[in-house]
Amino acid sequence: MSQDHQWYFIGLFDVLGFEEKFSQIGLSGMAALYNALISDVDAMNAHAAELKELLNLDDEAIWTADGDAFVFNRVDGAYASDSIVLWAHAHFPEARALSHEQRESLASDPADGWMYHIVPCDRFLEACNKLLCHSLEIGLPLRGAVSMGPAIIDQQRRVFLGKPLIDAARAEKAQRIIGAAFTPSFVDQVIPERFSLSFKEHIKPGSEALLSEYLLDWPRHWRRTRSKELGSTVIELNKDPKFSAYYENTLSFIAACEGRNPQQDNPSHWSIRGTYPQFSSPEIKLRVRAVRGPFQPTSQANKGTEEPPPRK
Repeated sequence: MSQDHQWYFIGLFDVLGFEEKFSQIGLSGMAALYNALISDVDAMNAHAAELKELLNLDDEAIWTADGDAFVFNRVDGAYASDSIVLWAHAHFPEARALSHEQRESLASDPADGWMYHIVPCDRFLEACNKLLCHSLEIGLPLRGAVSMGPAIIDQQRRVFLGKPLIDAARAEKAQRIIGAAFTPSFVDQVIPERFSLSFKEHIKPGSEALLSEYLLDWPRHWRRTRSKELGSTVIELNKDPKFSAYYENTLSFIAACEGRNPQQDNPSHWSIRGTYPQFSSPEIKLRVRAVRGPFQPTSQANKGTEEPPPRK
Protein backbone atom coordinates (compact mmCIF):
# COMPACT_ATOMS: atom_id res chain seq x y z
CA MET A 1 0.00 0.00 0.00
CA SER A 2 1.54 3.29 -1.09
CA GLN A 3 1.94 5.99 1.55
CA ASP A 4 1.50 8.60 -1.19
CA HIS A 5 -2.20 7.78 -1.46
CA GLN A 6 -3.11 7.94 2.23
CA TRP A 7 -5.64 10.72 2.78
CA TYR A 8 -6.39 11.93 6.29
CA PHE A 9 -8.60 14.23 8.27
CA ILE A 10 -6.21 16.36 10.33
CA GLY A 11 -6.99 18.48 13.39
CA LEU A 12 -4.16 20.64 14.76
CA PHE A 13 -4.65 22.48 18.06
CA ASP A 14 -2.44 24.80 20.13
CA VAL A 15 -3.01 25.93 23.72
CA LEU A 16 -3.93 29.62 23.69
CA GLY A 17 -1.50 31.66 25.79
CA PHE A 18 0.64 28.64 26.64
CA GLU A 19 3.78 30.60 27.58
CA GLU A 20 1.88 33.06 29.77
CA LYS A 21 0.02 30.25 31.51
CA PHE A 22 3.27 28.39 32.04
CA SER A 23 4.91 31.42 33.68
CA GLN A 24 1.91 31.82 35.99
CA ILE A 25 1.54 28.28 37.33
CA GLY A 26 5.00 26.79 36.75
CA LEU A 27 6.09 23.41 35.48
CA SER A 28 4.18 21.26 37.99
CA GLY A 29 0.94 23.18 37.57
CA MET A 30 1.15 23.12 33.78
CA ALA A 31 2.01 19.41 33.79
CA ALA A 32 -1.11 18.63 35.84
CA LEU A 33 -3.40 20.58 33.48
CA TYR A 34 -1.72 19.33 30.35
CA ASN A 35 -1.89 15.72 31.52
CA ALA A 36 -5.63 16.17 32.06
CA LEU A 37 -5.99 17.46 28.50
CA ILE A 38 -3.93 14.80 26.78
CA SER A 39 -5.75 12.12 28.77
CA ASP A 40 -8.57 12.74 26.30
CA VAL A 41 -6.27 11.72 23.47
CA ASP A 42 -5.03 8.64 25.32
CA ALA A 43 -8.59 7.62 26.23
CA MET A 44 -9.69 8.10 22.64
CA ASN A 45 -6.89 5.87 21.35
CA ALA A 46 -7.69 3.18 23.93
CA HIS A 47 -11.42 3.31 23.19
CA ALA A 48 -10.84 2.95 19.45
CA ALA A 49 -8.65 -0.10 20.04
CA GLU A 50 -11.30 -1.59 22.34
CA LEU A 51 -14.06 -1.11 19.78
CA LYS A 52 -11.92 -2.66 17.06
CA GLU A 53 -11.32 -5.72 19.22
CA LEU A 54 -14.91 -5.99 20.47
CA LEU A 55 -16.61 -5.67 17.10
CA ASN A 56 -13.86 -7.15 14.95
CA LEU A 57 -13.97 -3.99 12.84
CA ASP A 58 -11.63 -2.27 10.47
CA ASP A 59 -12.56 1.18 9.15
CA GLU A 60 -15.89 0.29 7.54
CA ALA A 61 -19.66 0.75 7.59
CA ILE A 62 -22.12 -1.82 8.95
CA TRP A 63 -25.89 -2.09 9.29
CA THR A 64 -27.57 -0.96 12.49
CA ALA A 65 -30.66 -2.64 13.92
CA ASP A 66 -32.96 0.09 12.57
CA GLY A 67 -31.59 -0.04 9.03
CA ASP A 68 -29.22 2.90 9.21
CA ALA A 69 -25.45 2.67 8.73
CA PHE A 70 -22.85 2.83 11.49
CA VAL A 71 -19.45 4.05 10.30
CA PHE A 72 -16.45 2.99 12.33
CA ASN A 73 -13.27 4.88 11.63
CA ARG A 74 -10.50 5.10 14.16
CA VAL A 75 -9.45 8.55 15.37
CA ASP A 76 -5.92 8.82 16.73
CA GLY A 77 -4.02 11.57 18.48
CA ALA A 78 -0.55 12.71 19.46
CA TYR A 79 0.87 15.64 21.39
CA ALA A 80 4.08 17.60 21.89
CA SER A 81 4.64 20.73 23.97
CA ASP A 82 1.60 22.98 23.44
CA SER A 83 0.32 21.21 20.29
CA ILE A 84 -2.15 18.35 19.86
CA VAL A 85 -2.84 16.55 16.58
CA LEU A 86 -5.88 14.40 15.84
CA TRP A 87 -6.19 12.38 12.65
CA ALA A 88 -8.31 9.73 10.94
CA HIS A 89 -8.22 8.06 7.54
CA ALA A 90 -10.34 9.93 5.01
CA HIS A 91 -10.77 6.81 2.82
CA PHE A 92 -11.94 3.31 3.58
CA PRO A 93 -9.27 0.56 3.26
CA GLU A 94 -10.54 -0.54 -0.17
CA ALA A 95 -9.78 2.92 -1.63
CA ARG A 96 -6.49 3.87 -0.01
CA ALA A 97 -4.14 2.40 -2.61
CA LEU A 98 -6.16 3.67 -5.58
CA SER A 99 -5.71 6.79 -7.66
CA HIS A 100 -8.26 9.59 -7.61
CA GLU A 101 -9.50 8.51 -11.03
CA GLN A 102 -9.94 4.90 -9.92
CA ARG A 103 -11.88 5.95 -6.83
CA GLU A 104 -14.15 8.19 -8.88
CA SER A 105 -14.90 5.37 -11.31
CA LEU A 106 -15.81 2.89 -8.57
CA ALA A 107 -17.75 5.41 -6.47
CA SER A 108 -20.72 5.34 -8.86
CA ASP A 109 -21.62 1.73 -8.03
CA PRO A 110 -24.95 1.83 -6.10
CA ALA A 111 -24.07 -1.21 -3.97
CA ASP A 112 -20.39 -0.81 -3.10
CA GLY A 113 -19.64 2.73 -4.23
CA TRP A 114 -19.68 4.07 -0.64
CA MET A 115 -16.30 2.39 -0.07
CA TYR A 116 -14.68 4.78 -2.57
CA HIS A 117 -16.15 8.03 -1.24
CA ILE A 118 -14.69 10.14 1.56
CA VAL A 119 -15.43 8.55 4.94
CA PRO A 120 -18.22 10.37 6.83
CA CYS A 121 -16.51 12.87 9.12
CA ASP A 122 -18.89 12.58 12.10
CA ARG A 123 -16.64 10.61 14.45
CA PHE A 124 -13.62 12.77 13.69
CA LEU A 125 -15.49 16.02 14.35
CA GLU A 126 -17.02 14.60 17.53
CA ALA A 127 -13.49 13.92 18.78
CA CYS A 128 -12.54 17.54 18.03
CA ASN A 129 -15.66 18.73 19.89
CA LYS A 130 -14.78 16.72 22.98
CA LEU A 131 -11.22 18.00 23.02
CA LEU A 132 -12.25 21.65 22.69
CA CYS A 133 -14.88 21.45 25.41
CA HIS A 134 -12.62 19.71 27.90
CA SER A 135 -9.84 22.22 27.21
CA LEU A 136 -12.10 25.03 28.46
CA GLU A 137 -13.08 23.10 31.57
CA ILE A 138 -9.47 22.71 32.70
CA GLY A 139 -8.36 26.23 31.73
CA LEU A 140 -6.26 25.40 28.66
CA PRO A 141 -8.39 26.73 25.79
CA LEU A 142 -7.44 25.58 22.31
CA ARG A 143 -7.23 27.32 18.96
CA GLY A 144 -7.10 24.97 16.00
CA ALA A 145 -7.97 24.08 12.43
CA VAL A 146 -9.06 20.96 10.58
CA SER A 147 -7.97 20.00 7.08
CA MET A 148 -7.95 17.03 4.70
CA GLY A 149 -5.52 15.62 2.17
CA PRO A 150 -2.61 13.23 1.48
CA ALA A 151 -0.07 12.85 4.26
CA ILE A 152 2.45 10.44 5.75
CA ILE A 153 1.67 9.64 9.38
CA ASP A 154 3.79 7.16 11.33
CA GLN A 155 2.78 7.40 14.97
CA GLN A 156 5.44 5.02 16.26
CA ARG A 157 8.25 7.03 14.66
CA ARG A 158 6.48 10.35 15.30
CA VAL A 159 6.56 11.22 11.58
CA PHE A 160 3.88 13.69 10.45
CA LEU A 161 4.30 15.09 6.95
CA GLY A 162 1.94 16.50 4.36
CA LYS A 163 0.08 19.50 3.04
CA PRO A 164 -2.97 19.11 5.31
CA LEU A 165 -0.67 19.55 8.32
CA ILE A 166 0.81 22.68 6.76
CA ASP A 167 -2.65 23.99 5.89
CA ALA A 168 -3.94 23.39 9.42
CA ALA A 169 -0.89 25.05 11.02
CA ARG A 170 -1.27 28.15 8.87
CA ALA A 171 -5.02 28.33 9.40
CA GLU A 172 -4.66 27.91 13.16
CA LYS A 173 -2.43 30.98 13.39
CA ALA A 174 -4.69 33.04 11.09
CA GLN A 175 -7.55 33.43 13.56
CA ARG A 176 -8.41 35.05 16.86
CA ILE A 177 -10.82 32.67 18.57
CA ILE A 178 -11.16 29.57 20.72
CA GLY A 179 -12.30 26.76 18.47
CA ALA A 180 -11.48 25.08 15.18
CA ALA A 181 -11.70 26.52 11.68
CA PHE A 182 -12.31 24.44 8.56
CA THR A 183 -9.69 24.89 5.86
CA PRO A 184 -10.82 25.04 2.21
CA SER A 185 -9.67 21.45 1.71
CA PHE A 186 -11.87 20.15 4.52
CA VAL A 187 -15.13 21.64 3.24
CA ASP A 188 -14.74 19.73 -0.04
CA GLN A 189 -16.98 16.97 1.35
CA VAL A 190 -20.38 16.47 2.97
CA ILE A 191 -20.37 17.94 6.51
CA PRO A 192 -23.51 17.41 8.61
CA GLU A 193 -25.28 20.66 9.50
CA ARG A 194 -24.83 20.21 13.24
CA PHE A 195 -21.04 20.45 12.97
CA SER A 196 -20.51 23.73 11.12
CA LEU A 197 -21.51 27.38 11.15
CA SER A 198 -20.53 30.24 8.87
CA PHE A 199 -18.50 32.83 10.81
CA LYS A 200 -15.78 35.27 9.71
CA GLU A 201 -15.20 37.74 12.57
CA HIS A 202 -12.20 35.78 13.87
CA ILE A 203 -10.11 35.83 10.67
CA LYS A 204 -6.98 37.98 10.81
CA PRO A 205 -6.78 40.57 7.98
CA GLY A 206 -5.01 39.19 4.92
CA SER A 207 -5.53 35.55 5.95
CA GLU A 208 -8.86 34.94 4.25
CA ALA A 209 -7.43 32.50 1.68
CA LEU A 210 -6.19 30.18 4.43
CA LEU A 211 -9.65 29.57 5.87
CA SER A 212 -13.09 28.64 4.69
CA GLU A 213 -16.04 30.60 6.04
CA TYR A 214 -16.94 27.76 8.45
CA LEU A 215 -16.08 26.97 12.04
CA LEU A 216 -16.74 23.78 13.98
CA ASP A 217 -19.92 24.27 16.04
CA TRP A 218 -18.40 22.96 19.27
CA PRO A 219 -20.74 25.10 21.44
CA ARG A 220 -23.58 22.80 20.32
CA HIS A 221 -21.67 19.85 21.79
CA TRP A 222 -21.12 21.80 25.04
CA ARG A 223 -24.85 22.54 25.42
CA ARG A 224 -25.73 18.92 24.77
CA THR A 225 -23.20 17.43 27.21
CA ARG A 226 -22.72 20.00 29.99
CA SER A 227 -24.90 21.93 32.41
CA LYS A 228 -22.59 24.89 33.14
CA GLU A 229 -23.29 28.02 31.10
CA LEU A 230 -20.68 28.28 28.34
CA GLY A 231 -20.42 32.07 28.15
CA SER A 232 -19.51 32.41 31.82
CA THR A 233 -16.87 29.70 31.43
CA VAL A 234 -15.23 31.67 28.62
CA ILE A 235 -15.45 34.99 30.51
CA GLU A 236 -13.74 33.43 33.55
CA LEU A 237 -10.72 32.59 31.39
CA ASN A 238 -10.40 36.08 29.86
CA LYS A 239 -7.68 37.43 32.15
CA ASP A 240 -4.87 38.47 29.79
CA PRO A 241 -5.51 41.68 27.77
CA LYS A 242 -3.26 40.31 25.04
CA PHE A 243 -5.90 37.71 24.20
CA SER A 244 -9.08 39.69 24.90
CA ALA A 245 -10.01 39.78 21.22
CA TYR A 246 -9.88 35.97 21.09
CA TYR A 247 -12.38 35.68 23.94
CA GLU A 248 -14.66 38.41 22.57
CA ASN A 249 -14.78 36.67 19.19
CA THR A 250 -15.49 33.39 20.95
CA LEU A 251 -18.45 34.92 22.79
CA SER A 252 -19.76 36.29 19.48
CA PHE A 253 -19.46 32.84 17.94
CA ILE A 254 -21.26 31.22 20.89
CA ALA A 255 -24.11 33.72 20.46
CA ALA A 256 -24.28 32.91 16.74
CA CYS A 257 -24.47 29.18 17.52
CA GLU A 258 -27.37 29.52 19.93
CA GLY A 259 -30.86 29.18 18.56
CA ARG A 260 -29.92 26.93 15.66
CA ASN A 261 -32.13 23.97 14.68
CA PRO A 262 -32.71 22.21 18.03
CA GLN A 263 -33.59 18.95 16.29
CA GLN A 264 -29.94 18.62 15.29
CA ASP A 265 -29.11 18.11 18.99
CA ASN A 266 -31.12 14.88 19.03
CA PRO A 267 -29.14 11.74 18.10
CA SER A 268 -32.26 10.33 16.43
CA HIS A 269 -31.64 12.87 13.64
CA TRP A 270 -28.01 11.85 13.07
CA SER A 271 -28.72 9.44 10.24
CA ILE A 272 -25.80 8.44 8.03
CA ARG A 273 -28.13 7.25 5.27
CA GLY A 274 -30.17 10.44 5.47
CA THR A 275 -27.11 12.71 5.38
CA TYR A 276 -24.64 11.13 2.97
CA PRO A 277 -25.86 10.46 -0.60
CA GLN A 278 -23.48 7.52 -1.10
CA PHE A 279 -25.33 5.62 1.67
CA SER A 280 -28.86 6.39 0.48
CA SER A 281 -29.07 3.89 -2.40
CA PRO A 282 -31.66 1.11 -1.85
CA GLU A 283 -29.15 -1.27 -3.45
CA ILE A 284 -26.38 -0.52 -0.97
CA LYS A 285 -24.49 -3.46 0.52
CA LEU A 286 -23.19 -3.31 4.07
CA ARG A 287 -21.97 -6.00 6.42
CA VAL A 288 -23.40 -7.27 9.67
CA ARG A 289 -20.86 -7.86 12.39
CA ALA A 290 -21.41 -10.10 15.39
CA VAL A 291 -20.15 -8.73 18.71
CA ARG A 292 -17.42 -10.79 20.30
CA GLY A 293 -18.01 -11.31 24.02
CA PRO A 294 -17.60 -13.98 26.70
CA PHE A 295 -20.93 -15.65 25.80
CA GLN A 296 -21.15 -14.77 22.12
CA PRO A 297 -18.12 -15.78 20.04
CA THR A 298 -17.79 -14.20 16.63
CA SER A 299 -19.35 -16.32 13.90
CA GLN A 300 -17.63 -16.25 10.53
CA ALA A 301 -21.02 -16.95 8.96
CA ASN A 302 -22.21 -13.51 10.07
CA LYS A 303 -19.33 -11.59 8.52
CA GLY A 304 -20.58 -11.54 4.94
CA THR A 305 -22.78 -9.07 3.14
CA GLU A 306 -26.34 -9.21 4.42
CA GLU A 307 -29.69 -7.72 3.53
CA PRO A 308 -30.40 -4.59 5.56
CA PRO A 309 -32.49 -4.85 8.70
CA PRO A 310 -35.98 -3.35 8.35
CA ARG A 311 -36.01 0.42 8.75
CA LYS A 312 -38.38 1.79 11.37
